Amino acid sequence: MRNNLLFSFLMALIITGLYMPGSFSQSPTYTCTLANDTLYAPGNVYEFDVYLLRTGTTAFELGGFQIGLTYDTLALNHGTLTAAWVTGKTDPVFPVNGQLCVPAPFAKGNIKIASFQPEGHGNGTIIPNVAPGARVGRLRLTNTVPFAANPLSATWNYSNYSTKISAYVAGINTDITNQASFLNTLANAGNNKCTLTLTALVEALYVGGSIMTPSLTVELHDGNTLALVDTKTAALSSTGAGTFTFSTAVNGAQYYIVVKSFNTIETWSATAHSFSSGTLSYDFTTGLDKAFTDGSNAPLAIHNGKYCIYSGDLDQDGLVTSGDYTGIDNDNFNFDYHAVNDLDGDGIISSGDYTFVDNNNYNFIQKQIPPGAPGIAAKRTIKSNGQKNSTVNK
Repeated sequence: MRNNLLFSFLMALIITGLYMPGSFSQSPTYTCTLANDTLYAPGNVYEFDVYLLRTGTTAFELGGFQIGLTYDTLALNHGTLTAAWVTGKTDPVFPVNGQLCVPAPFAKGNIKIASFQPEGHGNGTIIPNVAPGARVGRLRLTNTVPFAANPLSATWNYSNYSTKISAYVAGINTDITNQASFLNTLANAGNNKCTLTLTALVEALYVGGSIMTPSLTVELHDGNTLALVDTKTAALSSTGAGTFTFSTAVNGAQYYIVVKSFNTIETWSATAHSFSSGTLSYDFTTGLDKAFTDGSNAPLAIHNGKYCIYSGDLDQDGLVTSGDYTGIDNDNFNFDYHAVNDLDGDGIISSGDYTFVDNNNYNFIQKQIPPGAPGIAAKRTIKSNGQKNSTVNK
């Protein structure tokens, strides 16, 4: 009889709303979103925001937030990634700015951030229901080299280090994780490709109004450190124009343009230049001022009325010297053929190929590079008797 009376009393309380067991308490609903990603020049810093928004009518007092993210390791371009929260980018609704734990050591492809220490029922952050929600923080991913063109593809992780959210439900810190509530609006575009339209003529291949169509290698070097950033090889058209598409260059960063081939003098642009909207045009043929010079000789050859890249550095030591005769001499004597010795591109090794080596050796032609760039083994000077000499270039 007593048990029946107690049961009837509890049912009456439930009906009147005066008593509700914990098992019937409503969990708050939410969306948690990755948003507003930006890739910063020179292309090795990527940032995005993390937002938390209450979507239902049940109050949302945050109890804990553990974050797991994955990303595509191909985007690292053989670099090493570190992660950190950007200072001052946590919304004021959080009691302690920067309460989130710093990203812990992680394997490639994973970012792990432990939850902050629970603040206790009544002290937790109240998550708003006004879009886009509370900004939990802005995450910065820094690579030791510029990211590759591959999208970073950062997204939520629920496997080896799961993303989890808890809230205080009826005063109890309760796991309310719902994978469907985690959204990703990142562009994840990766490092956009940049295209250089280059015009250059090679001295020995330029005859009258036409040019043989050689393949040239173009390197981009950092405008400050002079370090190699990217390299591409492409053929020039009959007018000397070529298109070179780089995957690690970024808009706004400064780059020296360096032109090379297997039998020409390496030639640098006079100054550093930058891509805008993914494009850059540069023309070496319009004047001596388009190529870098240290004053040792004219930086470009003037041949058939055009400014051209010097021919004749067959051994690629940065100088045109008597050593570059050897291959031409051997092929000419033996009626043999090696493309590197065919400077004028006529298909045979003959006296015409000697001419460019002879003239450029006589004029002390050598590679000219900005201070601090990868150098050459030796540079020629002139002895007091007027003869050529070599000195170490340190």
